[in-house]
This record gives sequence, C-alpha cells and structure tokens, in this order.
Amino acid sequence: MEEETAPAEREKNLAGGCRKKREKMKRKILTAVLFAGLLSVSMSLLPMVSASPPAPDNRGDVIVAESSTWFDLYGWDHAALYDGGGDILEADPHFEAWTATERALYPANYRSLHEKSYAGNEDYGRVEWSALTEIWNSNYYSDREYGEVIGASPTERENAAEFAADKAERKWEVGNYDDKPRPFDYKSFWGLTKTKQVDDTYKYSLGYGYYCSELVWAAWYAQGYDFDDDTGRITPNEIGNSNQINFYGP
Repeated sequence: MEEETAPAEREKNLAGGCRKKREKMKRKILTAVLFAGLLSVSMSLLPMVSASPPAPDNRGDVIVAESSTWFDLYGWDHAALYDGGGDILEADPHFEAWTATERALYPANYRSLHEKSYAGNEDYGRVEWSALTEIWNSNYYSDREYGEVIGASPTERENAAEFAADKAERKWEVGNYDDKPRPFDYKSFWGLTKTKQVDDTYKYSLGYGYYCSELVWAAWYAQGYDFDDDTGRITPNEIGNSNQINFYGP
C-alpha cells in the first residue's frame, strides 16, 4: 500500500506546488498592472514640457507667450528674447514665489511688490536667464510665437541680446547688495504714469528695473527699433502685434 500511495502523494504535492506558482505569478502581474496605472496617473500630474522644443531662428529674436495661470492680460501676457543655446532672457516677476494673499491682491499691491524687488528680494522678480522649455511648460503658458525684427542685421540681433544679458548679470547694486541682476519694475507698468525706460544706472529709478515687455522693447530700442508708437507703457500684446516684427512660428 505504501508503494501505491507514494506516487499519489508526489502527484498531490506537485499539483499544490503548481498552484502556488500560478498564484504567485498572478500577484506579480497584478502588482505590475497597478504600478503601471499609478505611474501613468503620476506622469499625467507632472508639468507638460516639451523635452526639446523648437528654438527660434536667431539670437535676439522676440518671444511672446499666452499665460495659462491665474493671471491673464489682454492678448499676449509675456515677452522675452532668445539668447541662443536653449536659453531665453526675460524679466520675470516670479508669481510662484509670492504668497496666496499677494497673488489675490495683485495688481493692487504693485507698490509693495516693487519695493521688495528693488530691495534685492529676487522672489519678487528680476532680469534673468531661463530655459526655453519654460515657455513650453503648459502649467505656465498655453501658446507662444517667435518673431524676428524686420531688417535687423546679425550684429543688431547680437547687440539686442547682449543688452538684455548685461541686465541679467549678477553685478548690479540692488538694495544693500552689489551682486544682483536688475530688479523687476512694477511701477512703470501699473503706476499712474504707465511708462517705459531704456536704461538708467541710478538704482532707485524706474529705468533701473524692467517689466517683461519693457526689457524686450528697450533691448531693441537701443538698436534703433521702436515697437511702440506712444510714450506710455508697452505691453506684451503690443509687441506681439508690432509691424516691425515678423512672427514665424513655431
């Protein structure tokens, strides 16, 4: 009897082992499916950024962008210059660094934000280099266009970019610091006079800092091109509709 039951016992053990292997494999498959689903959800929550967005044709070319954030101007909302090598030059107020209250009050609180930026607090804006991919981040911008200044020579394009790059250098006296980029100018855009300036080396003057479209305008005004037909402020939308710029994409 023992010889007859031994094979049966081995067959029973073998069947049990197979069931355990199948159950283990099912758990692995289920785990893999769940992980893939969670990964897909997580990836969908990340900012949508083009890994290698198309670059403007020339250094010094103009970029305008449409905001997808809580703050939206009429028409185009932001302006910058292409610096080549995948970088842009811009005057950025850094909304993301503000408190919720500051964002809720803006632009009524522009004076206090201006004073903070001019005191050297870079959380309230500065002229800076940024990656071109920022303009393609759908968390910030929903649309964008590139443009070249009509009739500009290669030297003028280079000089326009150099003008803006000079303001982004950490060599300026801002507040009690002597190693800052130029600050963000809120008062010229939102103040009663609503104006623009090319440049001023007095650190408390409105011409010392820049708002985004003012930086682009000033860089090209210094080369003999004026994107504005009045003496008031210049908006990103005015730059985006200038007849002196040929917008070509992307």
